[in-house]
Amino acid sequence: MDQWYVYELRDPTNGEVFYVGKGQGDRIDDHEREAEKAKNNSSEEEEDEKITKLERINKILQKGDEVIKIVIGRYKTEAEALAVESTLMHWVYGHPNQVSNSSLTNIQSGHSHKNIRVRDYFGEVEGLDIDRTPRQTGQYTADLEESNKKYNVAQNLKNIEGALVKHNIPENEIIDKSYRANNPSIYIKIGNYANIQLLLRGSSSGNVIINIRPSGANEESIKSFLELHKNWSIRNQVEDIKGSKNDKYFKLKYVKFINYKDINKLCEIILKIRNGDF
Repeated sequence: MDQWYVYELRDPTNGEVFYVGKGQGDRIDDHEREAEKAKNNSSEEEEDEKITKLERINKILQKGDEVIKIVIGRYKTEAEALAVESTLMHWVYGHPNQVSNSSLTNIQSGHSHKNIRVRDYFGEVEGLDIDRTPRQTGQYTADLEESNKKYNVAQNLKNIEGALVKHNIPENEIIDKSYRANNPSIYIKIGNYANIQLLLRGSSSGNVIINIRPSGANEESIKSFLELHKNWSIRNQVEDIKGSKNDKYFKLKYVKFINYKDINKLCEIILKIRNGDF
């Protein structure tokens, strides 16, 4: 068992977390021992953190309750434990030095807390957020194009398209082909409100991702698509809707992707989806 751990102290009356700490051995039990001493030996020199924390513990004990002590995780090194402790303090629960409605009694800030986002703040943080410059310069797209070329994505999609036609899927139902670097796909129409997307990105896996998407991006198309998903005859075979407001899709539960080389199996799956008997 790894010796370092991160823990929480909770108030049993409402489940509220009032302290986050890290330690080893029986460190998690030290606070109650400190509270007992503080009750008998009040000192003006006690740190504010201990006074607040220990008073909370004593109030719980005086009611005949017990402090809820929970070990959150165990770690091989103190550095790992410090990182988790600090993330819980600042991002999950909010440190009282940073947010006004924190439930924590911790006074000392967490280790390297300047590298951790403040709870409930979703704006850009300099030095924390990911640098998107490569995408802006076109390097990201260039890398995708190189990868797609390396793994013959365009030709493999054409082979899949030919196989679909041979498996009696009408050419006019293969409604769109996109060879864009980030989204190389074939789209097959199913009914009036949905399309099957076969997405093949340049990678050594060669897996074709199967998504079911609405036939259009307008409000009416998306509404009809959501109804289709809700009432589809193979509803128990599909996942919940994913994506953003204007980019909805869902996957099959048991066949989320298949290797492009297994074309016959891929075509059989598409036919079953199209016919609603998957």
